[in-house]
Amino acid sequence: MANEIQHTHDISGATLYAVVRDVAGLIWNGTEFEAQKNANWTNGDYTIALVETPAAGYYYVGTMPDENLGDYLSMNIHNKVGVNHDVSDQIVGSFSQFAWSRGTRIMLTGVGK
Repeated sequence: MANEIQHTHDISGATLYAVVRDVAGLIWNGTEFEAQKNANWTNGDYTIALVETPAAGYYYVGTMPDENLGDYLSMNIHNKVGVNHDVSDQIVGSFSQFAWSRGTRIMLTGVGK
């Protein structure tokens, strides 16, 4: 599957990315969940890129990992404002308490912002 992450934003041309955490607050690094390390955030290890589709359309999409990430996940969507990703990048959207299993969202109980 592709483009499972979908977000309408009030700014066109933004650099948005998603970050996924598990129920323990560990953060997905592309391979596994780990305790947050700010250097890894800056390197972009935690990011799932969102692409504006169509260009200047204010609608951003991204693809979840094709892995079983488990239950009770949360996701924040950030707006990258500097050269590097940063833990202080503004959160512009969030989802809570969803499960992801090999390309399928199996529940979503909370949507915010």
